[in-house]
Amino acid sequence: MTCQGYIRELCGVFLLLIFTTQVTGQNLDSLERIYQLGNLTALEELKVLNDLADNDDPQKQLLFSTLLIEAAQKADSTRLVYNGYLGKGQAYQYKGDLVRALENYFVAYDIATERNKPKDGARVISSIADVYSIQGDHENAVRYYHRSIGTLYSQDDSLSAAISELNLGDAFMKADNPDSALFYFRKSREVFIEKEFSVGSGFALANMGMA
Repeated sequence: MTCQGYIRELCGVFLLLIFTTQVTGQNLDSLERIYQLGNLTALEELKVLNDLADNDDPQKQLLFSTLLIEAAQKADSTRLVYNGYLGKGQAYQYKGDLVRALENYFVAYDIATERNKPKDGARVISSIADVYSIQGDHENAVRYYHRSIGTLYSQDDSLSAAISELNLGDAFMKADNPDSALFYFRKSREVFIEKEFSVGSGFALANMGMA
């Protein structure tokens, strides 16, 4: 039971719970119909595209993230340009195009750095680490997870840091290093318990058993 094996089903849910107000599939369908009607102001279009870019369908996520980037660039909204590139990275990752996923994640990271948003940057770095882990690039995966974890703890975002620690543990399991994996599974579970995040705590406990 590894976090990477459930990136869309579970880890993605973790991130949605922490970072966003999740839009239901029914609401996304309604928003898509509203967008297609085209009777929106520029500001309304940005908001709708931003919601549509957070989509469970990778193909739709890719489409609406691309449209979001174009609209956000016209509106000079670097925050939403960042969201668009993050969404494109996620879409390519779920589609299995890991090279393009990394390309878009690095653009999102550069934008977060330019905006002086270390927490946003750290979250993208964690996604970059996820991709390296999937590719079997253990050295880069560990390096980027550590970068993400350090920044997130320094930004008082311990829950996001714990998610990265959980995934770091998984990376060590893939590298046949159960001792290090167990260390990070335990660390992540301590935070999940402290934050009363029972789903994460249970997942970490299951991985501890495997380690």
